[in-house]
Amino acid sequence: RSLARPDMVRTGRRQLIGLLSDDPGVVLEEGAHLVGAGSVSLGHVTSAYFSETLKRPIALALAAGGRGRIGTQMRVQLLDRTVTATVVAPVFHDPAGKAMTRPMELSNGPRSSAVLHPTEGGQPKPRVCAGVTLTALPLARKFCLRTPEDRPDILRAEIRDGMTILWLGPNEALIIGETAPEIAAASLVDVSDRTAALRIEGVKAGWCLNAYCALDLHGFAEGSCTRTLFGKAEIVLWRLNETAFHIEVPRSLFSYVWACFEEALREFSPPLA
Repeated sequence: RSLARPDMVRTGRRQLIGLLSDDPGVVLEEGAHLVGAGSVSLGHVTSAYFSETLKRPIALALAAGGRGRIGTQMRVQLLDRTVTATVVAPVFHDPAGKAMTRPMELSNGPRSSAVLHPTEGGQPKPRVCAGVTLTALPLARKFCLRTPEDRPDILRAEIRDGMTILWLGPNEALIIGETAPEIAAASLVDVSDRTAALRIEGVKAGWCLNAYCALDLHGFAEGSCTRTLFGKAEIVLWRLNETAFHIEVPRSLFSYVWACFEEALREFSPPLA
């Protein structure tokens, strides 16, 4: 017998669609209702943005019988007026997924020459484009600290005695500094060769991070630090200020993370320098 839930096969159920506002200057409002005859609600806009890639507004919505409406127009009730939008498939760019399956190419030469880790005889050149700068940082001494007692204030960075201390857990910290700190009754391990560091800064730095990292940066205050995922790589992220981030990347994944950032930077113009 069929194990499908009745709602999954119900005629007229709400389905995800794309919307292109007929006026290219109008970005639809999230939560705006899609209205039919008699102003009956047929669904709502779930997200709406101006796409730098397409150079026009795009939106996603849930609409009753959505897939069957592709190619038609719908009315969208904004706060102050009603506008029309064309229903399209919910994939606006590269529907075949070619960008996801092709090898990543760096903007100024072969991948192998541009993303050499500094310890391997080379260093990526800084990438600069509108609103963001990506820079590989020089190598530094790093230590993993384990303390016998838990610390109440974690996921915060502190700078003292020329050292940066990133508290990543109740009794664990990553210390960045030129000399090993002297801390009684603590375990200290030199992990200088474990990670490489980079910095991304500028008004679009957070956008580039969120292209591959799901962390909510609105609640990630200045001075915060944490382990998180960037694509498939585990990183240590430290927010330096409103528009700058320090990132510790496993050495074996440095080229992967750098290439992901370059892919995110393609969204902006002018092109990468």
